[in-house]
Amino acid sequence: MNKEKRGISKGAFWGLMLGLGIAGQLCWNIENQWFNTFIYAKIAKKNGHGENLNDPAHSVKPAIREVISRSGTAKNISQYLWAAVGVGVAMQKPWDTFFMDATFKFWKGKNFINTIKAFPKTLAQSSAEFFKGAKTGNVMQRHAGKMLLGVAALSSVLGIINSVVGARTKKCHSHIIKQDERCVVS
Repeated sequence: MNKEKRGISKGAFWGLMLGLGIAGQLCWNIENQWFNTFIYAKIAKKNGHGENLNDPAHSVKPAIREVISRSGTAKNISQYLWAAVGVGVAMQKPWDTFFMDATFKFWKGKNFINTIKAFPKTLAQSSAEFFKGAKTGNVMQRHAGKMLLGVAALSSVLGIINSVVGARTKKCHSHIIKQDERCVVS
């Protein structure tokens, strides 16, 4: 019986995998170091922190952190307000009727297609009812849907403006960092 071996041995395979892994790690570290320094230097120059800094990350990271926290806060506030609008639309009578009918028709093939076709119409009716408000009641009850929708839209717009303006304002960190020195000074 003549067994012919094809390919590389197990030891050679794992040696090759180890070598490729080490080479990949080395390339990844070099690329990250260059890329981070390059990006931080570009951001520092654009935000007025100066050029040819010894460590641009020290002057740029606080600005990046601030923009991330501003946009995250604005996103969360806006998200909760839009969720409230969705709940308000879902609490309207056309929506309730649609889902009562949809649950009974769900398991019947042809009726289910009609239910899917009725979805946009029901959504439009429910949204209109949410926007118009109660026909009777005080001013707050009649205009609550409009106000909630307006506040949600306004929060989205103001959140974007807040993040953009916050990113463009130049802050002087000269009392914290001496740009011409190598170390951070407190």
